[in-house]
Order: sequence, then structure tokens, then C-alpha cells
Amino acid sequence: ARMQLGRLMVLLNRREEGREILIDFVGDFPSNVKARMLLADLLMTRAPPDPYGALEQYEAVLKTNSENLQAREGAAASRLRLGDFERAAEEMGELLAATSGKSHLAFLLGAAQHWQKNYPAAIEAYRNAIDATPLGAEASQRIKWNLRLAHLAQHGLYPGDLPEKYRIILTDLGKASPVTFNDVATDAGVAKLDRGRGNAWGDFDGDGDLDLFSVGIQVEHSLYRNEMGDQFTDVALEA
Repeated sequence: ARMQLGRLMVLLNRREEGREILIDFVGDFPSNVKARMLLADLLMTRAPPDPYGALEQYEAVLKTNSENLQAREGAAASRLRLGDFERAAEEMGELLAATSGKSHLAFLLGAAQHWQKNYPAAIEAYRNAIDATPLGAEASQRIKWNLRLAHLAQHGLYPGDLPEKYRIILTDLGKASPVTFNDVATDAGVAKLDRGRGNAWGDFDGDGDLDLFSVGIQVEHSLYRNEMGDQFTDVALEA
């Protein structure tokens, strides 16, 4: 019940409470593999991550079962984040041989080789990761970007002789866009020129429509009250 309560806290985004429950639980039941794995995953995904703490949990699991693939993957990923690139690459390579080519493992292997400036090995790993990634998956663009960096570092040019499958395909910027925009900022009362640090929408006056707050840099902040849906008045000083 305590372990499930910790898991539930994580699912409810009460992650620090969940972490404390799981830490206490693991202290009382150090042989519970599921709890250690749950705690390790939580430590690796918190902000900021705690790869030292996660690695401690993964290694404790591996002491009792050295063939636990999930713990081996977690330990290798922790070492990569800690900068132990050589050992991370070695472990990722062994895991890939044992698991028939997982995409995320190949990507992490590429990253470990990339950090060691072993660009040919990084390029090979990134290509393997792309081969194992479903066509059109969002992750493929991230892998292709890293492959681009490794290819540039190795060959000094891009894409060179890299097959099209592994290239980042850019939109032809010479084509006319089917989307057009009209600048109505002046008419709407929001013609503020700034460096674009950030904006937020919210109904600050509770009248049922969205108002706009615009952060200023070297100019004042603005709080635009929504008057009629398409008209705004800056009421920052008044507010």
C-alpha cells in the first residue's frame, strides 16, 4: 500500500511527496525491486534530474539480478548524464546486442560516442536509431539533427553523401506560402514593439473574455484589457 501510495502521488504530480514515500519504503524494504525501479525512474525524470541517486537504485537492483535489462538501461543512461561517456557507450553497445536494436538505446549510444568525439561511431549509431524509429515519428527529427552535427564534425559538410533517408529535409523557402496574415495590431490596440520575452492570456477582470499580459524589456509591461473581443486597452498603470 505504501508503494502504491508513492506511485499515486507521482501520477497526481505530487512528485516530491511520492519521492519521500518511496525513499522511506526502499529504506524499509531494500530488496523490493519494483520500488527501487520506480524511485530511480522518478529521480531521473525530476527537474533537475538526480542521476547519482538514480544510479544508486539501479545498481542496487543489479546486485541481486545482473541481467535486469531495465535496470541496465537506466544505469547506462545515468552514466551518460553523469559524463561517464566511455562506460555508458560500452554498456549501451552491450544492451543493443541483447535487445535487437531499440531506437532510444541507439540514440543514447550515438550521444555517448558523440561526446567522446568518436564521430564515425556516433554517425553509425544515429543511423541505426533512425532505422529503428517508426516513419514520421517526432523523435526522428531530433536524431537527424544530432546526426547532422556529427556528420558536420566528421566531414565538414552536410549532407554530402548522406542518403536522403537520414537527412533533414527543409521546406523550399522560395515557394509562396498558402497562409497569409494581416497586421491588425494598431487597430486592436496592441501595437507594442518589444523583444518578445513572453505573453500570457487570462481573464484578469473576470468578465468572461481573455485579456493579454505582455512582458516588457527596456519598455514597460502591458496589461491589455479585452474590450469587445477585437479591441484592447492597456490598463497596466491603472491596475
